[in-house]
Amino acid sequence: MMAKIPKFKARPLNKKKIHSSQSHQWKSLHLTAPTSPVLKTSLRGRPPRIRSSKEMEKEELEKVPKFKARPLNKKIFESKGDLGMFCNTKRQVTVPQEFHFATDERILPPANVADELLFGKVLPLNSESQNDKTIPRNTTPNPFRLSTEERGAEKERKLFTELLHKQIEEEKSRIRKANPYPYTTDYPVIPPKPEQKKCTKPEPFQLESLVKHEQETWRHMEERCRMEEEEAKMSNFKAQPVLTE
Repeated sequence: MMAKIPKFKARPLNKKKIHSSQSHQWKSLHLTAPTSPVLKTSLRGRPPRIRSSKEMEKEELEKVPKFKARPLNKKIFESKGDLGMFCNTKRQVTVPQEFHFATDERILPPANVADELLFGKVLPLNSESQNDKTIPRNTTPNPFRLSTEERGAEKERKLFTELLHKQIEEEKSRIRKANPYPYTTDYPVIPPKPEQKKCTKPEPFQLESLVKHEQETWRHMEERCRMEEEEAKMSNFKAQPVLTE
C-alpha cells in the first residue's frame, strides 16, 4: 500500500505572481469613470432621421415671414387738412326737388273756331280742375292668396275627416251586437241530439321501414333455407360406378 502512494513533489514558484503583487501595492486607487462601450453596430448604423427640437425650432423661425415696411404714401403730406390726416369736407344736406316732366310743358293744340261756334267751347273729358290734386292715401298691403295654402288646408281637412271616420268605425266595432232568434209562430224547435260515434280503434302505423324490414327478413330466411338444402345435397354420399373395360 505504501508503495502505491505517489510521492509529493512541490511545484516551482511562479515569479510573475510575486512581481504583480508588489506592483499593485504601490499603485493608488481612484474612482473609475464610466465610459459607454463603442459598438460596431453603432458605427455602421444609419444616422437618425428624426429631427431634434432645436432643428425644428430653427426651421419654424426661418419660415416666419420677415417684416417689410411699405413705402410712404406722399398724398398724406399733400392733404388740405392737418398733417398726416385726410380732410374730407362735409357735404350739405340734399334738398328734395320736384320732378320736371316734359309733358307739363306741352301746349294743347288750338281748337277749331267752327267747333266753338256750333258746340260751344270744347271742354276736356276730365271736366274737373286738374289743379286740385288729392293727397294720395297709404296703400294697405293685402295678403297673397297662394294655391299651396288652399291645397294644404284641403289636405288637412281630408285627413281630419278620415281619422274621424276611422275612430267612429272602431267605436262601432267594439260594441257587441247579439243576433236575435228568428221570428216563428211555432214552438221553439229543440235541436236533435247528435248521433253517437263509435270509439276510435287504434291501428298500427303502416311504415315503409317496417315493410322493408319484413321483406329483408323473408329474403334472409329464403337464402338460409336454400343454403341448407345445398349443404344437405352436398352431404349425401353417392358412390360412383366403377368403369370396367
